[in-house]
Amino acid sequence: MRTLSCCGGLFFLTAIAAISTPCQQVVFPMGIGDRWNYGWRGESAITRDSTFGNGQTYSIFSPPMFHLHFSAYHRQSGDQVFVFDSETGNDELVYDFSLSVGDTVNSIIYGPGDTTTITFSRIRVRSIFGVQRREWIFLFDRYPQIADDGWVVTIVDSIGLYSHVSVWSTYGLVGAVINGIEYGEITSVDPVSVGLPWPNLHQNYPNPFNATTIFEFSIPTTLFAHLSVYNLLGERVATLVEEQLAAGTHSVEWDASGQPSGVYFYRLSADGFVHTKRLVLLR
Repeated sequence: MRTLSCCGGLFFLTAIAAISTPCQQVVFPMGIGDRWNYGWRGESAITRDSTFGNGQTYSIFSPPMFHLHFSAYHRQSGDQVFVFDSETGNDELVYDFSLSVGDTVNSIIYGPGDTTTITFSRIRVRSIFGVQRREWIFLFDRYPQIADDGWVVTIVDSIGLYSHVSVWSTYGLVGAVINGIEYGEITSVDPVSVGLPWPNLHQNYPNPFNATTIFEFSIPTTLFAHLSVYNLLGERVATLVEEQLAAGTHSVEWDASGQPSGVYFYRLSADGFVHTKRLVLLR
């Protein structure tokens, strides 16, 4: 087992300060029955664990954790936390608590060729649920060519995901049950038994495409939704949806006959949910 080196700086947007903490391994709780309540964003709980074909055992979150766009399978090894991509069979590093401030990890957590840069931003100690705890802050940047597309995730020792902050969506931990101990506010509803619906953005079809393609997405209740297309420079080239929509599945066609060939991105935002996918226009 590696020893966590707990020394680093503080870099959060524009502020820098130094801080050090006692050296010990971080605990990223993943026990069966552990639960997290994120208020309006809903709950997640660990229902079971399973050993996959790669020989690794993963804790299974239900519903999946929101900050990684619904990744359900996590495991911790030493000072590192990995997620498993069931589509590709890849075991991808997400959090490395032994990094120095400013270090980065390039992780393919959204499918082949879709690399997200994860930067360790800072570590600090403060009172959380009445106990002095260490927290690590990571910056995620999936599309560096699109301005303000990243998000900030805070992980708290022995608690797990504490907060998610972006320009589109901000939520934080309201309460949790870790190893049978309750912290904060826990709802009486069991999220494992009822599930929690969320907006879902599908891959466009056809893709790659020539001139026209179809976007499809689903929303669980009446919401105001935005669906836009961006080029590689982060410029919005089309606004396809900007209106209140009823619950259900919706589709919209994009005629890109006036756009050059290349890679584009389309983004759905609704009720604090933001999801971005890539598409390719070929002439």
